[in-house]
Amino acid sequence: MKANPNKQNYLTLFICLITGSVVFLFYLHTINYSWKFFDEDIIFNETVMPAPASFSEIFEMIKLFGLNNHFIASNPLYSNISNIRCDKINNLILLFVFFLFQKNVSLYHLTSILLHTINTCLLFLILNSVAKNYSLTSLISNLTRLSLISLLTLLWSLHPAIVEPVLFACNWPTLLSYTLAFTTVFCFFNSKTEDHFSFFILTFILFISSLFICEHSVTLPLILFFYIYANHQNNHSDYFTFQTILYSLKKLLPLLLVLAIFIFHFFSSLTKENLNMIAKTPLEVTLERIFWLAPQIFLHFLKLIFFPITLSIDQTAQVKFSHYLFHPYAILCFLIMFGLLFLSLISFFYVRRRGFFYLFILFIPFFFSLFPFLHILSPIYNLASERYLYSPLFFLIIGFSYILFSLISDFSQKKFIPHLSVIILLLILCTLSTRTYFRTLDWSDSYTLLTSAIKTSPNNLYKGLRLEMVASSLKTFQKDISQNTINKYNEASRRTLKKALIYFKNKKIKYQDKTPQVIKFYGLDPKTLEAKVAFLLAFTEYSNNSDPYKAYKIFEPYAKNLGFLDTIILDFYYQILFNTKNIDAAENILHKALNQRRFSPVLFVALSDLCEFKYNDLTLTEKYLNQSFKYFPYDPSTLFGLKRLYKKLNNAKEFAFYSYLYGLRTHDPESLKEAAHVYLALNNKEMSKNILQKLLREYINDPQVIQTKIIYEQIFGRL
Repeated sequence: MKANPNKQNYLTLFICLITGSVVFLFYLHTINYSWKFFDEDIIFNETVMPAPASFSEIFEMIKLFGLNNHFIASNPLYSNISNIRCDKINNLILLFVFFLFQKNVSLYHLTSILLHTINTCLLFLILNSVAKNYSLTSLISNLTRLSLISLLTLLWSLHPAIVEPVLFACNWPTLLSYTLAFTTVFCFFNSKTEDHFSFFILTFILFISSLFICEHSVTLPLILFFYIYANHQNNHSDYFTFQTILYSLKKLLPLLLVLAIFIFHFFSSLTKENLNMIAKTPLEVTLERIFWLAPQIFLHFLKLIFFPITLSIDQTAQVKFSHYLFHPYAILCFLIMFGLLFLSLISFFYVRRRGFFYLFILFIPFFFSLFPFLHILSPIYNLASERYLYSPLFFLIIGFSYILFSLISDFSQKKFIPHLSVIILLLILCTLSTRTYFRTLDWSDSYTLLTSAIKTSPNNLYKGLRLEMVASSLKTFQKDISQNTINKYNEASRRTLKKALIYFKNKKIKYQDKTPQVIKFYGLDPKTLEAKVAFLLAFTEYSNNSDPYKAYKIFEPYAKNLGFLDTIILDFYYQILFNTKNIDAAENILHKALNQRRFSPVLFVALSDLCEFKYNDLTLTEKYLNQSFKYFPYDPSTLFGLKRLYKKLNNAKEFAFYSYLYGLRTHDPESLKEAAHVYLALNNKEMSKNILQKLLREYINDPQVIQTKIIYEQIFGRL
């Protein structure tokens, strides 16, 4: 008797909701986890963008600051690479979410968990579509089929590498981007009509929103091309390869159009500097990056997927590199990655053959989802991170489902295979989810997260860094902590870093000359790492004792070994040079960074200070500050510099404007009061009223605010 289709659909949706609920409940205990001293200051300290105080303030900020706010992604210990990013849709969404959530960490965690739950349901429904292709509904029971789909989905949702992208509070925009991308995938897997206008518009909107929130899904059109091509070749034996390629491209037109728009936007913005850096890279370094570095990163990701034992926020430090070019390990990695790519290329032309189809559908979408993180197309500051596996694992599970469902269909007479598959998948899931649960406990607070990183640190450099961060996090989040406890961690950090200094000195003697050029380019060779240890020692000393001379003495002998100055190192080094009266040396490092096009607000503001205090050239000072404001309009130091400059120039109108912007950006009442007073003097009723209303909402009993209100009403009448 034929099963009722409606009943099947209801059961499918029910099991889908059950699967999503399992994931939601699994992560539910993490909702009240506290802020982490690990980049989450982007939210709680408003380091990148502010939290608007009112709904109307959102639109005011868009009008005054715009959405052209660039973000510098870098970490001096991970690499010398610095990536500039500007996602305007993301900036718009951030303003709305920062207003709605303010600094309630539970709301950010809840958002991430809900997005991950939605993505779980999307994967379930996509796998259900794959199962229908193999007519599993007529071969095995509904419950067995849906159990297999549910278990495959949970293998992704509850994989240990998924913990970081879900629990990292700042990662919710990326999860949102993936939700839109995965919805696009779902649309393609379930589209019944070709060239349908509504389908074109829907997929266009979904993908352009995804790509302009976060660019990680840039290879999605290529991934979907491979799925469409492989399935069409298998289902239409009368089509030639070229015909199938044309069919696939035609179906992907909305996504290809989005990709063209994105590429145009990319090359018309400051983010093109990421590619300018590649263009200036020596050919030797580029070849080593693609053929030597990328395969070793690729193998590291494979180990993370299949053996997720060593999990750490410093996953970059866990990547194993050989000490020289033709080391057996490097050769092995090359053979694995390019061997799989070569076989996949062959399978493209023989995809109708079962074995080639399995390889193609499993590996190619997974590889091109991982492609943006393999440093093949472009260097990125972070060599490896667990959150980079969120999408690749998604597509790996889809690929595996094709193989599993195909085998069940081929051996439909052997009824034990589906049940055996359920048992095996359940055992794997229990093992992985246990590791995942314990990993979620590492993310409880800053202390547990940082101490987990210390335990897995491969060397004393990262261990010393995280010990110093433990001290800083205790000082920031636990006001009742004793100074002795903080000093204990600071001292442990200094001891550990001194050991690291000796360690890298020895490695420099042994391996520096053999080290591949690409490792030197990334700043991960022993000589550069030795200098970075010295930077950390000097930075810790300066942070704790505020003695620039001692910090200078520690760092200066090693500073020349740093080919590139990361934003953090540049800011620190410039400060200690300036404070120790080494003005010429400070000027040299700033111009070096400018020539290297290491653009950042730190660089522009420092150059503006130099022009003012050394040369008294206020025209050039204004030029650098305006350049910083153009690309980093929300940067507080830029706004403060402009405010101070126009005060010095006696330009009342500009002083009032930037005082207001600085007060709005940093929620500084004194700057808002200054702006209100000047606008009153300039007889600007609109701006005076606007600022005064803001002040009265927050500081209604402040004597200065009351006095300003009285002056306003004397000039313009009742407020």
